[in-house]
Amino acid sequence: MRLFATGDMARRRADGLIEILGRRDDQVQLRGHRIELAEVENTLASHPQVVQASVSAQGETLVAHVAGTVEPAALLAHARNILPAYMVPGAVHVLSALPVTSSGKIDREALATLPSKPQKPLRPRGKLEKALAELWREALDCLSVDAGRSFAEHGGHSIAALAISAQAREILGHALPATWLMESSSLRALAKRLSVAANPSWARLGGSGQGAALHILSGISGESGVLQPLADNLSDDRPVMGFDFEPTASSVMQMAEIGCSALSGNEALLLGGWSLGGVVAHAAARKLEQEGKA
Repeated sequence: MRLFATGDMARRRADGLIEILGRRDDQVQLRGHRIELAEVENTLASHPQVVQASVSAQGETLVAHVAGTVEPAALLAHARNILPAYMVPGAVHVLSALPVTSSGKIDREALATLPSKPQKPLRPRGKLEKALAELWREALDCLSVDAGRSFAEHGGHSIAALAISAQAREILGHALPATWLMESSSLRALAKRLSVAANPSWARLGGSGQGAALHILSGISGESGVLQPLADNLSDDRPVMGFDFEPTASSVMQMAEIGCSALSGNEALLLGGWSLGGVVAHAAARKLEQEGKA
């Protein structure tokens, strides 16, 4: 017989049944994910304006108590840059100091009794946010959707993301990659990303000279923001433009057509691309050449 240490604590009762008492460590399970609370606490404590951090599971939400001068929104943004969405606390309470026991350890029992002001959820606004919220409600079987929280924080998982992605074009009018659901920090951020994808345009990234504008297409993300470091390191002798497009277009040629249609006039320009954007830029150049515009 092979035995495995699970970390769970239990006792055998007089009637022979085993009663589960909890765990020996700080690991919890929320919405199907196993979470090490110490890892979340260490991430929060790594913020320069946080002195101490304590995280606990309350219902289906991670609640953080921190000592320091940090703003809750700034701390959550810091956590989202490091942790997967399902490990980001749903609420943050900032205190001047955390209560401690006689031995100097954080008094978690005292923290649990502290009154906390519930954070008011953000209601979906606008047609796109409301449509997304309805998709989330149906797929995740939840009563309400907070526009300020992520898909994972609502209990979202990869199977639900695939189901939503499959019906998104019919309901929303354009594609919604399943990866976008898992990556976006909130429903509102996802709606903004979809809005940009549905209305592709060239955005100025830098440059102010009089040379022919350099138009650069990004990689699979379809977002021009990833090109900003490149634009910052190019000479200032010409405008540098980046393009936001929907990366789920059915073909490279369709992406090229979208990029070309967003160009204005017949001014001289240079086309370039990064990763997949390079292939799209080549297709766009050939299209412009065939139309006599290059």
